[in-house]
Amino acid sequence: LFFLLVAGQETTSQFLTLLAHELIGAPSLLDAPVGAVVEEGLRLLPPLVSWRRVAVEDTVLGGAAVAAGESVLVWLAAAGVDEGVAECPATMVPGQRGSRRHLAFGAGAHRCLGSQLARLEAEVVVSELAPLLRRCEVVSPPVGDENLSFRMPGPLVVAMR
Repeated sequence: LFFLLVAGQETTSQFLTLLAHELIGAPSLLDAPVGAVVEEGLRLLPPLVSWRRVAVEDTVLGGAAVAAGESVLVWLAAAGVDEGVAECPATMVPGQRGSRRHLAFGAGAHRCLGSQLARLEAEVVVSELAPLLRRCEVVSPPVGDENLSFRMPGPLVVAMR
């Protein structure tokens, strides 16, 4: 329950800060369906960039042997920008093939319980802010310290044009 309420709030607000920054810089993205904008944002700007796991059994990942009990760093953010995932993997193109093929919410038994709630919250926020975002300019971008697990953007400071 703690992670659903607290961690979900943090990751969603981090994601929304980064997505708003992206949308201010490219307001034409707001012409696309809001769900497609959010999904494409999740693909390119996932709030969790990596997660640690422990191998349960000996296995081979990408040609590298991993022994049972060894730690593995899963680079979640790399999944969305893989060349085989999207037509334009490094570019935000709402609705492109592969937009939903990301690991922003993890997968399998460790998939985020709040994924649908986070999507809904993001869609509502983007829908409500869209008219304002078109009139904003960035005064101070959401710069944050590099972190191995979470994106931790600072405040996004904007001014109205």
